[in-house]
Amino acid sequence: MIEEIKDAFKEYNRSISGSGYYLKPIHYASKSIEGKKRKYIYLGRYWWKVLYLGRDERGKAKIRWVYLGKNRPSNLPEPPTNPLEGVVFYSIEGDSENYYIEEK
Repeated sequence: MIEEIKDAFKEYNRSISGSGYYLKPIHYASKSIEGKKRKYIYLGRYWWKVLYLGRDERGKAKIRWVYLGKNRPSNLPEPPTNPLEGVVFYSIEGDSENYYIEEK
């Protein structure tokens, strides 16, 4: 199911390429709680602005990602839905066999 969601978002991002925006279906983050590192996986629709900063000395493009939030920029078409939007999984350092669902 996650692969199908990612494929739909890839197609959407292709359709808006050149706009300077990018839509992520999954966001990864980590933080330390009670001395143990947690790796979080957030499922949703996360908007980013991609800024082109030129090229480095090797000719590689330099870009900056600016997080815009969960609301679609008004000049873009409606994105695909994410049926898992709002679900948050996490793993705890030292426990590689389990994932936990965060309760709100």
